[in-house]
Amino acid sequence: MRAGKFWAYLVFLFLGVLLVKQGGAQSAKQFQKENQQLYRLAQTYLQNGVVEQAVTLLEELYNRVPGNALYYQTLLNAYLALARYEKAQWLIERQKAADPGNFRYQIDMASVLYQKGQKKEAMQLWQKVLQEQQKNVLAYT
Repeated sequence: MRAGKFWAYLVFLFLGVLLVKQGGAQSAKQFQKENQQLYRLAQTYLQNGVVEQAVTLLEELYNRVPGNALYYQTLLNAYLALARYEKAQWLIERQKAADPGNFRYQIDMASVLYQKGQKKEAMQLWQKVLQEQQKNVLAYT
């Protein structure tokens, strides 16, 4: 009888874990679906020139999924469209912290500096990246 209780407990435990995992998978799918809907809405705002509302959604998305390259790039472009250079620089630094070896963020920073009117600093940073990445064709695209 004791062995029967043990097996019943084990089966009950297994079913419980399975249900929890299934619920977690559904909530992860729901999370992803919500993010996709928010991103599509942000894109619609951008296409209609309502950049301010798009930024609000994109900031929320980026905070929900820090380091996401798509959200990062779209939010960066929106900040630049609104001439929010400090926010753009902050975003680049945050993204760089999530992926420190990626030279792309230095290029993004140089672009922000250039748009801010700091053309000399931008050119120096671009030259530095090209010097460090001279054998990497991706640095030239």
